[in-house]
Amino acid sequence: MVIFRCDCNKRIGLGHVVRSIALAEEIEERGLETCFVGKIAVQWVRRYIKEIGIKYKEIERSESLVDIELLKYSDAIVVDGYHYSNQSIKNIPADKSIITYDGIDSWSPVNISLLIDPTPYKRENKVRSQILRKGLEYSPLRREIRKTKRNTQNNDILLISIGGTKKVELKKKLINAASGLNKFAKIYVAPDCDAIQNMIEKRYLPRVEVVKNPRDIYKIMSIATIAISAAGGQTIRELAYIGVPVVSVPLSDNHRLGRYLEKRDCGSCIKYKSKVTTNVIQDKLIGTLKNKSAQSKLCRDVMTPNRTIELAKEIIALCKQ
Repeated sequence: MVIFRCDCNKRIGLGHVVRSIALAEEIEERGLETCFVGKIAVQWVRRYIKEIGIKYKEIERSESLVDIELLKYSDAIVVDGYHYSNQSIKNIPADKSIITYDGIDSWSPVNISLLIDPTPYKRENKVRSQILRKGLEYSPLRREIRKTKRNTQNNDILLISIGGTKKVELKKKLINAASGLNKFAKIYVAPDCDAIQNMIEKRYLPRVEVVKNPRDIYKIMSIATIAISAAGGQTIRELAYIGVPVVSVPLSDNHRLGRYLEKRDCGSCIKYKSKVTTNVIQDKLIGTLKNKSAQSKLCRDVMTPNRTIELAKEIIALCKQ
């Protein structure tokens, strides 16, 4: 059995769980059981994990790693998150394979079996690992994304995807700015949020619609002309894979990924910590829409879908050692 240790909530977003689902689906199909352990505070994600037949065990404290008793029945543990202590990692028995992701520099004394680093930019990695898989192509993509084809024929659709934050005021500002342009027949906002729904009804914004069913997000991505994103790692990689130009509004160190896509003509990026005004948002949207290169650019040549399957096979091989 492979344990996936990951959390999701309004603060950290869904990315850690979504890319774990991508790997778990491939591992399960190849006959090895998986179990998600964590604090998944988003109802539809919990429901989806149950629908696809993956076990889920909730723990009380999100900073703790995993029940040692549960580890006895596992062959490997995939740890996806940056808030686990070095000591909790050291408590994992030496005979268990540990698979983890980029950015966990405090784990340098721990022997990692497989390190997946999907950051496309240069960074020093202090974690010792038997196997290193680095590059944007090693960002696990779910099957629904890998099968999605873009269709933007006369759609004029904007997707505003700002998840994993409590930045309701930022969402409102983005909606107001986009609504002030007559370039979009429809503006979709995700994820669902009562405050945003109330704003739409109160101000009567018929072109704006909240995505109530998160399972519809990939369908909307496929028809979107352009998207605004908080530059969360998983969402922005999915948009880049489908080929949707992105206006990034970084809320943390995600600005590096936003700038990476901007340099490759896949969109534009609002400078990190700069003042996000209506004029700035509208200028970025108009500029990106005028950029014909960005309209036709996609990253499928870089983000090879087969890499997700390869990673799953590598994890299974580690379990058999």
